[in-house]
Amino acid sequence: MRGSGKLSREVAPTAPLIAGRYRVEGSLGQGGAAQVYRVTDLSSGVELALKRLSRGATRSLTELFELEYQTLASLNHPRTVEVFEYGRDES
Repeated sequence: MRGSGKLSREVAPTAPLIAGRYRVEGSLGQGGAAQVYRVTDLSSGVELALKRLSRGATRSLTELFELEYQTLASLNHPRTVEVFEYGRDES
């Protein structure tokens, strides 16, 4: 993932919601195909990282994104990230 390597702690006055559930707290990084946000899950209050494909992603890229989720979900190791959910949000 390309990015500045710096954590952005800036939050918009009216922080946007993703999927009506995740409040965007800041940006963690951005690559050629996706943006990673620091979010708060409003249903649990837990702070998480959320990876979102860029708008206009091709079908092939979307399929690779889903495969990445399935692969990570199948792993259980202390040195890999834990994934919780995969979904589509049209906003």
